[in-house]
Amino acid sequence: MAPTGAPVFQHGSGSSDVLHSILENADHIRTLVGHSKGALVIENAIADLAEEKLSHLTVLTFACSIAERPGVGKYEQFLGTYDALGILGSVGNRPEHAVPTWHSTNTEIPLTMHVATLAQP
Repeated sequence: MAPTGAPVFQHGSGSSDVLHSILENADHIRTLVGHSKGALVIENAIADLAEEKLSHLTVLTFACSIAERPGVGKYEQFLGTYDALGILGSVGNRPEHAVPTWHSTNTEIPLTMHVATLAQP
């Protein structure tokens, strides 16, 4: 809830609604991974979760940095230095990692984001 009492989670995005419901009802999920719009889905879906749900989460985002919510266990965010779409979608949120890539995750194309490599601990 916002200080005004208004809900923080915004209903109406099908993907966010589904993820929010899953996270409210499941205790075994520890990692959320999102690319581009998927990162924005995660940002909205975790907005109203209880602290005990958030503290166990690791959030990995690729090609879009989201606002880091207090209480979330860990964020690892990757944004391409040549990714105009990702930079625009990030609305000023800074990633932990700037990588020399553009928006695509198609490893057959030069300068793409290699998610499998970046996501390794």
